[in-house]
Order: sequence, then C-alpha cells, then structure tokens
Amino acid sequence: MSTSTEAETERPAHDGQSAVLRVEDLCVGFDLPREGHREVVHGASFSLERGRCLAIVGESGSGKSVLARTLVGLTGAHATVAARRFELLGKDLRGLDEAEWRRIRGEEVGFVLQDALVSLDPLRTAGREIDEVLRTHRYGRGPVRRARALDVLARVGVPDPELLVRQLPHQLSGGLRQRALIASAIALDPALIIADEPTTALDVTVQATILDLLGELQSAGSSVLLVSHDLAVVDRIADEVAVVKGGHIVEFGATEKILRAPEHDYTRRLLDAIPSANSRGRRLSPGAASVAVRTPSATETVPLLEARDLVKSFHDPEVGRRTVVRDVSFTIARGETLGLVGESGSGKTTSARIALALERPDSGEVLLEGEPWSAATARERRARRSAISVVYQDPLSSFDPRWDGLRIVADAVPMRVFRTRAGRRRRASELLDRVGLPADTHTNPPLRLSGGQRQRIAIARALASDPKTIVLDEPVSALDVSIQAQVLDLLADLQQDFGVSYLFISHDLGVVHHVSDRVAVMQGGHIVEQGEADEIFLRPEHPYTRQLIGALPRLEQEVLR
Repeated sequence: MSTSTEAETERPAHDGQSAVLRVEDLCVGFDLPREGHREVVHGASFSLERGRCLAIVGESGSGKSVLARTLVGLTGAHATVAARRFELLGKDLRGLDEAEWRRIRGEEVGFVLQDALVSLDPLRTAGREIDEVLRTHRYGRGPVRRARALDVLARVGVPDPELLVRQLPHQLSGGLRQRALIASAIALDPALIIADEPTTALDVTVQATILDLLGELQSAGSSVLLVSHDLAVVDRIADEVAVVKGGHIVEFGATEKILRAPEHDYTRRLLDAIPSANSRGRRLSPGAASVAVRTPSATETVPLLEARDLVKSFHDPEVGRRTVVRDVSFTIARGETLGLVGESGSGKTTSARIALALERPDSGEVLLEGEPWSAATARERRARRSAISVVYQDPLSSFDPRWDGLRIVADAVPMRVFRTRAGRRRRASELLDRVGLPADTHTNPPLRLSGGQRQRIAIARALASDPKTIVLDEPVSALDVSIQAQVLDLLADLQQDFGVSYLFISHDLGVVHHVSDRVAVMQGGHIVEQGEADEIFLRPEHPYTRQLIGALPRLEQEVLR
C-alpha cells in the first residue's frame, strides 16, 4: 500500500517463499428449498505462492466460479463452507463473519469480475468506484484518495486518468471499463487478485493488454488466481493449472505439463475442443466425424448477399457527425461462411445491422439474391424478411423471460406456413429437436437453461423462417470451450443440411478461422483486407491484420493434436 498522511492498516508480512493462499479439502454446498443440501465443490486442495498465477479451468457448472467466490467470502447466505485448512497470508478464514470478510476484500484480496459493464455502478464514475474501496478501508482524506485513484489508473495503463475518473461506465470502451474494474480491485495493493473470466467478450488486442497488465501485477509481487475457459489465455500467463469437473479438481500441475501432456481424459477433451486452423474440416465434439468443407460452385454468379460501398454515420454529442462504416463491400455465396473480424468499434455490428436492414446506409446498398434489400420499402422487405435472420451473443436479452423455449421458437414460425397455434408449436418442437435440445427442456423458461441450451433456442428461432442467410453476432463468445464446440458443430451440420449462408462476427480469431470460408478484416469502419481464411490468417498482408493475429493468445500446435 502507498504511504498516506492518514493512519493505515498494516498488512501481515509474508516472504516470497510462503504461500499467499493455502486451501486443503475445501467443500462448498448450498441448502436449497426443494433439493435440500447440494455440494458443488468437493474436497479442493491447492496453494498459491507470492507472484505466481494459478488458473482454474473447466466447463460451465463445474464449480470454478463458486470456488473463486468462496475465496472472497461471496458464496451467499445459503452456502455452507468447510475445510481442513483455509488460509490467506497465514490467517485462518474459516468461520469469518461478513464484517471480517469486508475488511479482507480489497485490502488483502482484489476481485475482478467478467462483465465490467454489469459490475460497475452505471450511475457512478470510475473515480467514485475506486474511491469507495479506499474510503471503506479508511485510506486518507478526499485529496489523498483522489491522488491514489489517479495513480492506480495510470498503473493499469489508462491513457488519461484525469478524464476517466469523471466518466460513467457507458462512456468507456470495453477495455477501459475492464481496466477501471482492475484498478478498483488493486487500489490497496492486495496480495491476491482473483480474476473471474476477465477477458471474455473482449477483442483480441484489448485482451492482450489486460493479460499484459495481469502479468505486470504478478511481476510486482501480487499473486493471481485466474478463472477462465480460454486455455490459450491460461497458457499465456498461468504458472499452474487446476482442472475442475463436477466440483472436483481432476488434474493439477504446472501449466506446461497440463496443457502439453494431460493425463485426464477430461483435460484432453477440453484441449481437443479448441477451434483453430488445424481444426478446420473436423468436428470439435468428442467422437464426431469430420465435416465437409464446402467450395462454392463456380456457376453461382449471383451472390446470396452482397454489400456495395456501404457508408453509415451517426450523431455523437461530443464530436458531432461520426462515420462508423466507410465504403464497405463484401459478398456471401450460397452455403458459404464469411467471417467478419476487428476490434470493438471497428464497424462490424453496424455493417451487420445494415445487412439485416435494421439500419439504412447513408450511401451504398445491400442486395439479397441480386434484388435491392436495403433500398427496398418496408412493405417490400416484409415479404422477403424470412430469407435472412440473426443470432445474437446474449440470447437471454432477446427472449421474453416469461415464455418457454417452445413458445419462443413458435412465435418466429411464419403464419403463412402454419396458421394454427398447434401447427406452429409442432414445427417449433421439431426445430428444438433438430438443434439438439432435449425434449424435457422445451417447456423450461430461459432462466432455467444453461448458456448453451439458450443459444440452441436462439439458433432454432433463427431457423424458424427457413432463412437462406443467418447473421451470427458473437454467437459463442460467452460459452465455455466444450459447449462452444457443440454449437459450432451444430452450425456446421445445419449449413451442410440446409445450405444456409453465415455472416459470422466474432472477436475470437481461432473460432473465425475454424468456421469461415473467407474472412473480412475491419478497422476504423473500413475493410482493410479480405480473402480466403487460410490466406488471411497464415499469410496476412495488411499491418493491422498482422497486429490482430500477433496479439492472439494461442497454444502451441503440438498441444492441440
């Protein structure tokens, strides 16, 4: 902790050889009204030394996030925690009350959550967010706390701390929000930083800066416990890895050993599910056969979807008119996948919204099957709307939470095909079966389903109109690696069976390389490079493309095969 004119709390001394965190036989359970007591973490044991990084990996529901939250006393009122040993800096954490945990959080342990926009108070500036941590732990008066906030923001690489302390979360980019969240977590120089999926949904260059920052904090002496489903990220910064399945640590050891010579079948399955250049043409799910890589026919002279010289600008209260899409052109053939990549703010999503005719371009046009689409009247588009559909990153936000999966899909089945409610529900059930959703979950509301199951409903809904093109906007970015593999395999199956085309938008370059026939790279509203997927990823020509690919965390090729 930096010195202050005010009295400050002393931290227990610890040398580089002692464990910052030591856990033996940790069990965590919950007392649920209908199910009774259910244990979700079973006998976990590990330790973490000063300046080291331990990664906890596993699928959604494996217990890794519960384990992380237990380490900061945030398991909730109905949780039971028991351990033979549970120590931070030599202090026994067993049996602490909430007031004692509050003294530890921030002072000894910093906690960084996945979604900074949700984690930060939307009505509080970044400066006040950091100030609350400092005030809670009685770190000086106002001017001292402000100086500390500016100092810690500079440490995490914020380019203009004086500006950022006055800004609200919605005024910040994803990368700046995540830096502000990390700044809040490290404001008091905690010995341990717990980061729960800190780079999920960030584009590759922002992800690289966050990982570099965590590495710098490690080098300065902080220990890092990283929860992640991204094994390439884990490979980049972790010293040790604990693989969690069903609440058990099934494999533990040095990162080099776990990721290059795994012993447990589950760890090998996680590694095999990672999409990359080497996975093109094969399925990612266990035991599945290879998939056919489609080459568009030379006789297909009219693209299914074509964008010509698109330009789009919006009014920005601070800078006036701002152009976000500049002279963007691309084509998609029948049954083809075009990957669209670039940093946040590059124009990807706006281009997709124009392709969907949800935004009208200032100039340029979109053609659907050779006919005007963006320039058509609303009535003309309505008759052809079923030819193009969309799957978003977060299906939960686009679902009515009161409806079950069957009704969500049935609502999208065109009236012209099935005019009766029973007919539409029958068709919806067939689609849910086709996307691999178990029949006993069809009548569950979205909140009772996993992320992968919700995404399957979103895909079934997109198929309900029998579209020829589907826009997929970050469809797997929030899914763990094994569920992501299942969804990518499903998309490949549907493309092969129905000949549907995809406009696939993603910040995950490994996923894009795996699924795409061709790739377009966007920067500052322009497409700076486009071509065959292997050409773009293996022999990039534009400096920005080379920068993106250079920032991509990746496992060595021999790890994957």
